[in-house]
Amino acid sequence: MTITVDSQAASTPTGSNRITALLSSVAGETLASRARFAVFTVSTGAVLTESVVGSYWDLARIPYVVDTFADLQYPMYFATILGVSKLAAVGATLVPGFPRLEEWAYAGLVFVYAGAAASHFAVGDPAPKWISPLVFAGPTFVSWALRAPAQRDPKPLPEALRFRAMIGGQVPSADRDIAGYPASAIRIRSRRWGFRRARLCWSRFGCRPGVLLIQANPADRRKTMDSVIDQIDRALDMTGAIVATVDDDRLVAPTPCQDWDVREVLNHVVGGIHLFAAALSGTDAGAEHEDDWLGIDPQGAYAAAAEVDRAAWHRPDALTGTVHLSLGDLPGRAAATVHLTELVVHGVDLALGVHRPDLADDELCAELLATMQAMGGIDGFRKPGMFDNEVAVAADAPAHRRLLGYVGRTW
Repeated sequence: MTITVDSQAASTPTGSNRITALLSSVAGETLASRARFAVFTVSTGAVLTESVVGSYWDLARIPYVVDTFADLQYPMYFATILGVSKLAAVGATLVPGFPRLEEWAYAGLVFVYAGAAASHFAVGDPAPKWISPLVFAGPTFVSWALRAPAQRDPKPLPEALRFRAMIGGQVPSADRDIAGYPASAIRIRSRRWGFRRARLCWSRFGCRPGVLLIQANPADRRKTMDSVIDQIDRALDMTGAIVATVDDDRLVAPTPCQDWDVREVLNHVVGGIHLFAAALSGTDAGAEHEDDWLGIDPQGAYAAAAEVDRAAWHRPDALTGTVHLSLGDLPGRAAATVHLTELVVHGVDLALGVHRPDLADDELCAELLATMQAMGGIDGFRKPGMFDNEVAVAADAPAHRRLLGYVGRTW
């Protein structure tokens, strides 16, 4: 089986320490993606403001609304329906973790604007009356189109990894052996409905309400899964703990990854995860690597990406296929090591960027460093856009520092 990553090559700035060249040749977040995010923010703000104000006008039945409804021959109770619906749309748009509901909210707002325009046109109102609702349909389309991939309705997880919540959280017997794990290794995560045997998975884990995500107990996973897959899981956990500490102020903090701040590194990681997972599962990632993957909820974007990544790497054929990268075709196991390098080193970049080196998994960093050295080193990859020359670090330094020094990071 050959898996191809569909992305266009792009060069990275000279002297950067970025690892992505091992994953793809697509550069990180560009000025264009920043502009895209700015347009998304402005258009979304306009739509939400109009919806909130419009809801108030409808529910309060101000004179303008009363006159308009009389002109359109609408019953006044319809104003209450519109006001409540607009507030619901605002809530669905702002609350993370409900991408499908957000899709419906955008569609509903477009129907409202289109219906208003059609109504004014039908009763013979002048052009400004029926064109003005369509003006707000424009920003709605723009906001919908420029959402971060993590805010879009995700492709469902493989059926073997999920099932619908049931009263009491009972696990169907057919699902007890999932993805090769014995029933004793299965654990169900949740945070919401207080099931005795299960807790409902919430946005921290990138799940949709009503879906329980089944994950293996790490202790049992080590007994049944390949060690590199376990290392990828640990890298995702490590980076997830680091990302959880990132607030808005820290998003602009510098990192050991030259020229990139915390948000740029995190966006790069999330985009890379989606591209790699899409290649492994034979699906479309839905965006390019340099696009904005974080949107307004960086933590939620990472959580969703991490679970997609886990599902992709726990496929039975993940290590037996061939993955096509910019540096050539790689066996699945070698590609997994490339991906692990991306996750661990950039995870440490984030840890130091937010001043939380204590969250770096030194055991995992030491394992990756030993793997690199056992493979004959990375001297062949020490070039602009990949790795810089090794930086001397004290032998007794923490493993994450020694790993960064080995790949050419200075901090």
